[in-house]
Amino acid sequence: MLFSSKSQSGFSMVELMITIAVLAVLLSLAQPSFESLLNGNRLTSIANELLATTQTARMESFRRGRQAVVCKSLNADTAAPTCNAAAGNWTGWIAFVDDGGGTAANANNGSFNAGETLLRVGTVSGTVVVTPSVAISATQRITFRSDGMSYTTPTGNVLMAGTLATCMPTTNPAQNQRRLSIVSGSRMSISRNTSATCTAPPDL
Repeated sequence: MLFSSKSQSGFSMVELMITIAVLAVLLSLAQPSFESLLNGNRLTSIANELLATTQTARMESFRRGRQAVVCKSLNADTAAPTCNAAAGNWTGWIAFVDDGGGTAANANNGSFNAGETLLRVGTVSGTVVVTPSVAISATQRITFRSDGMSYTTPTGNVLMAGTLATCMPTTNPAQNQRRLSIVSGSRMSISRNTSATCTAPPDL
């Protein structure tokens, strides 16, 4: 009886070891670029959320004819968030219509009171920090009056020219900071910058 022989193909142990070694080298080369991409996307996402928050507050202030506020919050992710005027970075923020919620005494006081409309909420975690420039850190708020314009103080007449910087202390990416700038009281834009130690951004 004749038996037909079939050749068998596959990786030898040496070939498998070489393949794994090559893959390890390729992965080690790709890792910094992948890390840079992830970090960059996270920074941009948070900066865009801050931009959307400030734009919403401005539009609502003009639409409703009422003051609207974006403020630093240390408990933004809770059921009853509040503004926090203490010095330091923003770990969260809230935007709301500052109309008093039916209580005239609470209107335009810069605090989020019961009955007021909460517009947007945001938080950051991990190594990401949000740092305000001096024009914003003085009150830890961005206040838009009923005309849709923001000023350095709620009752002053100097148009806002300040910055909120979203940053990670890393070199991946090299441009590790995104700056949300507010100029002329209403014009907003985002730019990329380098700040190895995530220092506070300058006013404009």
